[in-house]
Amino acid sequence: MSSTGPGTGSGSCPAGAGSGGLCGEAAGAVRPLALYLHIPYCLSRCHYCDFNTYVLDGPQSREYVQALAAEIRLQGAALAEERRRVETIFFGGGTPSLLPAEDLCLLLEACRTAFAVAPEAEITLEANPETVAAEAFAALHRAGFNRVSLGVQALHARLLQVLGRPHTPARAIEAFAAVRAAGFRNVNLDVMFGLPGQSLRDWRLTLEGAVSLAPEHLSTYGLTLEDGTLFARLHRRGALRLPAEEAHLAMYREALRALPANGYRRYEISSFARPGFACRHNLTYWRQGEYLGLGAGAHGHLGGVRYMNHRPPAAYIAGVTRRGTAVATSERLSVVQQAE
Repeated sequence: MSSTGPGTGSGSCPAGAGSGGLCGEAAGAVRPLALYLHIPYCLSRCHYCDFNTYVLDGPQSREYVQALAAEIRLQGAALAEERRRVETIFFGGGTPSLLPAEDLCLLLEACRTAFAVAPEAEITLEANPETVAAEAFAALHRAGFNRVSLGVQALHARLLQVLGRPHTPARAIEAFAAVRAAGFRNVNLDVMFGLPGQSLRDWRLTLEGAVSLAPEHLSTYGLTLEDGTLFARLHRRGALRLPAEEAHLAMYREALRALPANGYRRYEISSFARPGFACRHNLTYWRQGEYLGLGAGAHGHLGGVRYMNHRPPAAYIAGVTRRGTAVATSERLSVVQQAE
């Protein structure tokens, strides 16, 4: 990938990612667009996580929200002459629900001001159980958020401690109830298998507990060891015992058995949904649709160009506020790459 300098782009280019070729194609009919907003802050770093996340810094997070709102406006202006309609917005992280509700509402309103957002757009907020408050989530629901993805991961205290998660099983259940009480009728639960010390029975109990809450969507992720994580370091030292490959596969097969039996259809490798509740934003990625990545380290794909923003929040904020672009690298995709 090659570095790019500042600029506002043209045609179908994301701001700062260059212009010309496929990126400069003229718009015809109204074309769909997805927005991904990255909120990089967490209360602490989980033992398996290699995402672009940082422990919450209050003063910097306020600067970050203002920079993210500015990037939204810049990207909206860069695409102002195109006929684009935003079909999905996804606030991911990190832990977006760590931000005050008023900041999240400000960012959503910035999206609506800068882009033509479809009235029926899917607007998702990722949340962790320890950050869910019914009053704040009711305000988010009133503002237009209509989907919540709750990072439960496990329903066993021992496994949550192993993962470095700060919540308890009881708190996860309380958080789900609070999300429901706030008015959300489209909720995903993330759960994980293949964890250190996890048995097939543990996994069955997690699935049973998740299904008993009756979410509209379940995401089942098998643990992978990523460089730079505590789990990877422990594994290299022989201090982390993972389920054998056969046990890992048995857990995956258990999800394939149990979830369809309870009304959830698998539509991606790790995703199961009740009819009508497949995540439209995720399907944009799977179908190689176009999306803007906004925020620190966010990736985007637009007009035949794949790009990535600066990862450190300080570098991201400086890019937006001083140069008018946060793009760090971009790559024009060949016709073959776009077809893959």
